[in-house]
Amino acid sequence: MTGNRKYITYNEYEDRYHDALLVLKERCESIGKPFQLNGERVCSVKTRIFEEPAILHDENVFLLALGSELAHEIEQRVSESAISPS
Repeated sequence: MTGNRKYITYNEYEDRYHDALLVLKERCESIGKPFQLNGERVCSVKTRIFEEPAILHDENVFLLALGSELAHEIEQRVSESAISPS
């Protein structure tokens, strides 16, 4: 993340989200295109563990791709920012 700044801009958030999807594309069988479900962005992720794809919200995309520490940092910065991701 950038410096000690506690907020995140919408564009920075989107960049992190797309970076996380790229990481998942390398690790998973397939990644679907993000779509809206009940007003939230989700993404279909097919792993080698489960037969059916999992539907992941942004927070879970970050968690699987970046690990809990970075996912938590992004979530914290979003909560301190005036943005509404997805």
